[in-house]
Amino acid sequence: MPVAPPTAISPAPAVPSSASPVETFDAAYEAFNAWERSELQPKIGPLVDSAYANSVEAAEAAAIATAQAAASASAVGAPKWVTGTNYPADVTAWSPLDKQTYRRNAPGGVSTTDPSLDTSGWTRVSGGDALPQFLLMAQGIK
Repeated sequence: MPVAPPTAISPAPAVPSSASPVETFDAAYEAFNAWERSELQPKIGPLVDSAYANSVEAAEAAAIATAQAAASASAVGAPKWVTGTNYPADVTAWSPLDKQTYRRNAPGGVSTTDPSLDTSGWTRVSGGDALPQFLLMAQGIK
């Protein structure tokens, strides 16, 4: 869930110059010091916390996207399922009955039942309600 942005930090006043006359240096120093106490110190912590939380959320989203991309890539070009063929775990094939793509469940092995009819041996990865569980959970559906 996105983190609400913290309150913006207002721009700093001019930094006092050591070459300034004492009268203007003191006033500039006091203005800068007051800004630092009232703006920078109380607001920098929430700003850093927000940046960190957003980076953690982005890393989690990237991990989900990577898993989704890998699942999609493996389904592209999947061969037609053929009865009696040995399908190792995580191999994909499409069913001649419903034309959907399925992934072989562990431990794999010889498949004699069409994937669309063998829910213990195969998991559908294309069409209809085939969204992966991790995506459904991220959407708050499961």
